Amino acid sequence: MPQYSARAESMGVAAGRAAPDLVILGLWSAVTLMLAFWKFLRYDVR
Repeated sequence: MPQYSARAESMGVAAGRAAPDLVILGLWSAVTLMLAFWKFLRYDVR
């Protein structure tokens, strides 16, 4: 079995690697919220 060795990573490097994923997550959340709000505004309450 290969030996596992964790490499230390600074917070700045880790944040830089996570930034694209966080941007995508934020965009998906914003689009979902906008679609739900748009559907809510178009709902007919009769």
